[in-house]
Amino acid sequence: MKKFIIITILLTLVQIAAKAKDYYFLASEDYFYENPANWYPSYPGTEVAADDQVVIMSDVYFTGYDLKVAGKLKVMLGAKMSSAEGNVIIAEGGSMDNEGEILVNQVENRGIFINRISAVFHVNDYFARSGAVTNNSLKAQFTTIGNLINEGRFDNYSQCTAGKNFENHSVFNQIRNSQLEISGEILLSSEGELNQSTNSAILLGSNAKVPVQDIEKMFE
Repeated sequence: MKKFIIITILLTLVQIAAKAKDYYFLASEDYFYENPANWYPSYPGTEVAADDQVVIMSDVYFTGYDLKVAGKLKVMLGAKMSSAEGNVIIAEGGSMDNEGEILVNQVENRGIFINRISAVFHVNDYFARSGAVTNNSLKAQFTTIGNLINEGRFDNYSQCTAGKNFENHSVFNQIRNSQLEISGEILLSSEGELNQSTNSAILLGSNAKVPVQDIEKMFE
């Protein structure tokens, strides 16, 4: 009976592995995500399945729809993913890994987002939902023109800028030598933690609005 269970588990894992696929965007014909000619070995669609990985090897552009990531989406060094109106939605269990540049309208994260060393992330709005993990690595740039709202865990090792509103409802860690710049309204939830390491800095723009009860939290 024990051998039968082990064999069944192994067969299940083999079947899952057989279904999992890697897709590579090569920009063979143009820079449009939805053009099947740009993909190897085939076009993955606008929804990355839970066991699949989409790798952006060259500049890519999408518009008129959202990219939904239940698996893995990776932007390689030297590549840029951009969209004036499109959004990226990272599902629970999904992940986005940026080594290049991401310039899109909005990102909603329920999984994991890593902005790697020297990577550039520039969006209108970023929403990290409950349970989400965000990592802004050394020498990376993380910028929102509008809202930066954190309900998960955010580890900032470098430069992070909130162009308008900054809200922290969970854990935001300012790692050594990092910098957080806020230009708009600030909301620090009573359930949240804004932790500052040695030599990290919080800079407030001329239009920043800090509730009196939150000032000590920011600079303690």
